[in-house]
Amino acid sequence: MTESSPSSGQLRYDTVTLLSDMGTVDGFVGVVHSVIRQMAPGVGVVDLSHGVAPFDVRGGSLTLARSVQYLCPGVIVGLVDPGAGGPQRPIALEVAGGAAVLIGPDNGLLAPAVGMIGGAERAVVLDDPTYHLPTSATTFAGRDVFAPVAAHLCNGIALTDLGTEVDPATLMPGLVPLTSVEHDGDGVPVLSAEVLWVDHFGNAQLNVDPDEIDGWGDRLHVRVGSTVRTAARVRAFAELGTGEIGVLVDADGLVALVADRHAAADELGITTGDAVTLTPLGDEGTPVGTRTAVTIGRRSDDDKESPT
Repeated sequence: MTESSPSSGQLRYDTVTLLSDMGTVDGFVGVVHSVIRQMAPGVGVVDLSHGVAPFDVRGGSLTLARSVQYLCPGVIVGLVDPGAGGPQRPIALEVAGGAAVLIGPDNGLLAPAVGMIGGAERAVVLDDPTYHLPTSATTFAGRDVFAPVAAHLCNGIALTDLGTEVDPATLMPGLVPLTSVEHDGDGVPVLSAEVLWVDHFGNAQLNVDPDEIDGWGDRLHVRVGSTVRTAARVRAFAELGTGEIGVLVDADGLVALVADRHAAADELGITTGDAVTLTPLGDEGTPVGTRTAVTIGRRSDDDKESPT
């Protein structure tokens, strides 16, 4: 059993949110829950997702970035670490004036989410074993380091007591793919994009801001490898007919390829990380040029949309 006692009668944070690639078949997630609850009994634990693909740091980072602005204030724990047991530093990042602390490995997992909510104000390497579980194991930092640290933070232990304070700028950045645009011989824009995520329903989210295809009309060509499909610009799934592919702005404010009650990803044969190109179509079904400006660079700090 673990032991801890709050530094005062009142919790500093009352919620811990977990994201991991551990799945729910084994006992890993339950053990992390139990360590937190034993050390901070009044804390609620929220499972954001444990379905991140194994070792997929970028996928985990994008899931966290999509969700972070809607999460409860408190401690947010990211557990996707292909280098578990190696030299990767465990870190804690304070954000939003102390309203939340994100903890996890220094491998880029936390960076996009931190950027979405304004950047880290303080960063600490969690190198003081006083606040870890006493163990000789090296491969389950979720249980031995991050869960007890989360509990200690909830109980009121100061962030800087947990380890060595470092400059947030020295931490590993996240990798967020950017679009690019070229024009064919007729001046038609061809937007090269990437599938960021395929959700449970088979909708394929792209790394495309709606502004990048503003003014492109009601229909687009979608090319995946040698396959080209026509897609309709829609606002709701129900606007699509049977077998049609649609392009809409999803709940995260990004362009997605969708179908009505069908998996667009299966229809197009695409998965996370695949390349996709988009081209505008005219009324006659032929590609048309446009003079709409297309964003191809990193967005400004004010936008908080493409953190580094």
